[in-house]
Amino acid sequence: MIDREEGAGPDEPGAARQAPDVDLAYRIELWDDAGSRVERVLARAGALMVARAIFRAACNEHFGRRVTLSRAGRILEQPD
Repeated sequence: MIDREEGAGPDEPGAARQAPDVDLAYRIELWDDAGSRVERVLARAGALMVARAIFRAACNEHFGRRVTLSRAGRILEQPD
């Protein structure tokens, strides 16, 4: 008998939904209203080009809020 938990396909209940081991170095962060701490990480990306596209979309979605694109604790971009 096959154990469905262990041998379950990706669309079956109990299947582990883990991404491959990828370095998602870029973070798109939403800051609290005071701008003193990161409230939520909106997304992570492995490629700068993808991270910038997500960052622009997040800036539009959260207009007026501080959104940053960072890597290794260093802020690369934020709205003007």
